[in-house]
Amino acid sequence: GGFWERISGFDSLLFIAVPGKGHWNHEMVDCLTKLYSLELKDLKTEQWFEKYGKYFGCRTRRLLRLEGPYLSCHTAPDHPALWVTNLRANPYRLETEQGTGRKILIIPLTNGDERFVPDDSQVFFDQVVPKLSTAVDSNTQDFYELDRVLGEGAFARVYLARGRATGTEYAVKVVEKVPEELQFIAVESRIASTIFHPGIVRTYDIFEQKNELDIVMELMRGGELFDQIADRGRFSEKDASMVMRSIVQAISFLHLHHIIHRDLKPENVLCKDSSWPLVVKLSDFGLASATEDKINDGELIGTPGYVAPEVVMRKPYDFAVDMWAAGVILYIMLSGKMPFFGKTDRECLRKIATGRYAFPPKQWSTVSEDAQSLIRSLLQVDPAKRLTAVAALNHRWLCEPHTCCSEPLTNDLRELHSTKRKFRKAVNAVITLKKLSQLSQEEL
Repeated sequence: GGFWERISGFDSLLFIAVPGKGHWNHEMVDCLTKLYSLELKDLKTEQWFEKYGKYFGCRTRRLLRLEGPYLSCHTAPDHPALWVTNLRANPYRLETEQGTGRKILIIPLTNGDERFVPDDSQVFFDQVVPKLSTAVDSNTQDFYELDRVLGEGAFARVYLARGRATGTEYAVKVVEKVPEELQFIAVESRIASTIFHPGIVRTYDIFEQKNELDIVMELMRGGELFDQIADRGRFSEKDASMVMRSIVQAISFLHLHHIIHRDLKPENVLCKDSSWPLVVKLSDFGLASATEDKINDGELIGTPGYVAPEVVMRKPYDFAVDMWAAGVILYIMLSGKMPFFGKTDRECLRKIATGRYAFPPKQWSTVSEDAQSLIRSLLQVDPAKRLTAVAALNHRWLCEPHTCCSEPLTNDLRELHSTKRKFRKAVNAVITLKKLSQLSQEEL
């Protein structure tokens, strides 16, 4: 089996391929397929099939349409998709029907396999199967030329890349398939490749190689948000409100689709380029979770300084943890300081668990009460009292950015730069917090 088969327990993350939860409208399918129409423009075909019923053997006509690595199912050419699946993550199979000898196309979906018999077997084998095979088996170098390294970590490098068909520039994240990282690679790949929002860094393609996974992503030339703020030298509440609104809109989209990011922090908020007003997007879904229920696994996961009190205290948690992290980011953005900071991670977590933070006059005397009100509403220890993403977007400071002060903040924000940031965590967040997970609630 390939990489996807070796990762168990993540079928529910491929919500893109779940039939029976509402049709995919034209706009949603267009959003998917147009992402791949530039470099994978030749991977397009469609054919009519008879779909076998799962329980009673009833047959219904269905149109299967391939665009890039995405296969969609339709009742008519101009009808919305019943489902869409990524063949790279869910490879098709061919089986022979007993008695007739006919070939059956098997498409694995999250709620079971669907079986199809082609109307025209000759067309199917001559035109459709070769493209299905290419969609599954092609590799990165077939479509992209890797250039210089943009950055690297313990198990991954990010390259500047160009599409061979168009010359369009992308970022390609090459991740080693080491055992300790497999779980997080699987989560990031499956979630990032199936969510599409202007406030989230797009994942255009995923290729599995023997020892690595190549993730083709949108190129974010502006780098980290806080670096842009520090380099500019001036930043107003109006600027902050516009940036924060974009962040919360992206969080709201994730929550609407039952995804908790779980690791929101400055390093994961990137800028499209360096032009103002900034276009910011969320990235890094390695710790994300797709769920409709509260998580109650007792695992301390996230990054110290941004993790929510209920996670620190090993209580069941849900989408509210992202809103706590958003409050921390906003606090830093306006003051240049961390709301929860200690000499050790343990001291930091103790302060988070009790919600101990302040608005020192030196940094906050010139910041509006509306901005401070939003932070207080986000940094609520009780998640039930914390603002949801939708409620935050209706807060006066976010929904009326034109009313915010456009004068530069007096706080020195140069320390926000990643090269100077004292609170930057270069180590893997999961490893750090797993070490801390030995602490008892009494110790915190």
